[in-house]
Amino acid sequence: MMDKSQLIENQKNDDPYRCSISNRTLGELIHLQASRYPDHLAVIDYLHDRRLTYQELDTVSDDLAKGLIHLGLRQGDHVAVIIDNCWEHVVTKLAISKAGGVLVNVNIHEKADMLRRLLENTECSIMIIKQRMKNRDHMEMLYEICPELKTQTAGRLQTVLLPKLRHIIVTGGGGAEGCAWQLNEILKAGEQCSDQLLEDRAKQLDMDQTATIIHTSGSSGTPKGVPLTHRQMMLNALEHVYFMKMTTDDRLCVTAPLFHSLGCIGSMLTTLMAGATMVLFDDLKHEGVLELLVKEKCTVMSCVPTILLRLMHHAEEIGGEQKLHLRLCVIAGASCPEEVFRHASEVLHIDHFMVMYGMTEAGPGISSTELQDPLRMVSTTVGRFWPMVEWKIRDLATGITLGENQVGEICIKGPCVTAGYIRNIEETEKAFEDGWLRTGDIATVDRDGIIRLKGRCKDIIIRGGENISPKEIEDFLRQHPKIEDACVVGAPNREFGESVYAFLILKPEQELCLEELRSDCKGKISTIKIPEEIEILQQFPLTGSGKIAKEELKKIAAEHTRFS
Repeated sequence: MMDKSQLIENQKNDDPYRCSISNRTLGELIHLQASRYPDHLAVIDYLHDRRLTYQELDTVSDDLAKGLIHLGLRQGDHVAVIIDNCWEHVVTKLAISKAGGVLVNVNIHEKADMLRRLLENTECSIMIIKQRMKNRDHMEMLYEICPELKTQTAGRLQTVLLPKLRHIIVTGGGGAEGCAWQLNEILKAGEQCSDQLLEDRAKQLDMDQTATIIHTSGSSGTPKGVPLTHRQMMLNALEHVYFMKMTTDDRLCVTAPLFHSLGCIGSMLTTLMAGATMVLFDDLKHEGVLELLVKEKCTVMSCVPTILLRLMHHAEEIGGEQKLHLRLCVIAGASCPEEVFRHASEVLHIDHFMVMYGMTEAGPGISSTELQDPLRMVSTTVGRFWPMVEWKIRDLATGITLGENQVGEICIKGPCVTAGYIRNIEETEKAFEDGWLRTGDIATVDRDGIIRLKGRCKDIIIRGGENISPKEIEDFLRQHPKIEDACVVGAPNREFGESVYAFLILKPEQELCLEELRSDCKGKISTIKIPEEIEILQQFPLTGSGKIAKEELKKIAAEHTRFS
């Protein structure tokens, strides 16, 4: 295990991704990598058949950055990006950073009302939108939010709800909008501008200035905007590179959306820092993801368990020997049974599995297992805290710090942890206490520093005054021979307050009724933890970041609960 002194010493070494990396902005990182690996592939956009070397990525992002400055982007201006996983998204992120702007990541799945709230809260001066994504027309949403845009012309925007909005830039199909610039126009304008624009802007940039705002998943209420500085992003990506053992030989399949912290920092920035190649694929339900892994010879994949299960099933359906080259699969967002890891290793020929734990507010990585850890540990823990994370386990009732193997809330400090939420004092005060971030995750830590998650504070089921961890029940149910995956929530109950309601995905050609399951559970798990209702699903509803949408399942459970 690398300690803090080792991490600092490694950063001093003349190494492709550790050489003074914590003192570079995102734009400076790309300049560095372009000088080291000019002809090495940086980006493969599989669906759009676009490939960019590090030199090409540096050049095109330079042009866009100059175009944005020419358009009037000032240092510290907020720029909203609504683009799916494609080469334009990567270029846009880098260009905004080089131009000194603050990148505001927006979930491409947001509806008009939530989009309005996010844009109002972040006070963006520029929006960059890819048109006709996911059967959504974001320009139409904007017209719904600000009808006056329909009659305005590019560069002369003035709206009531979004008073700071000055420019809209669009890319993708659908043609030009009267109020918007085309991305190609800005690129061409940037090509004609002097490089002195970027040199002058670079002198104004500070490593501790906000580089990006990433919104939490917002499963309940409005998503919270998390500001992260250049330094925080760089340090966290550096830890990803170290624990994943990333090198220039790696090709990382990016399954997480680039508007999410796992996609933005844990995938994209980590790949760039390693001088590796990112392979973008946006349609995760498409059977082509397996084809992508084979054709592009991906060596690393970072995903949620749902994606791993889909890949496994598809590989079994088509049969034959899949010539995969995956040395590592990183799982985040939820736990996965040991049996699934072993099966995936056989079917998909994956050498190593790693589980990571993190949250956007932490930059996002907090802990992970390591490549040499046995599958039993990978399937039941989230490894150890990363070197720069200071931590404690806090008693939920008293707030006192607990000892080893005691159940409480994880609280953390560290250089990668955000200072608070954008324009949200109330939520900041709830989550931060005396410099500590309250993660909302319940866990134990043993004498060896191994972390075992027990669930979310807000997900705890209180039945007759007893606290029940849904995760404990889910882990137990996944061991059932007929169950592939499980999600447990609390449902209203007149007698006990809440009851245990389990949503299940069964293995192929299996059937399971409530009576059989309850019978199988007796004597193996506490009686109060045995599901009182079950519902069989083909798949779980997911959030935009690929996690199970528990709030949706809670609503379904509440509607279907049989009151006794």
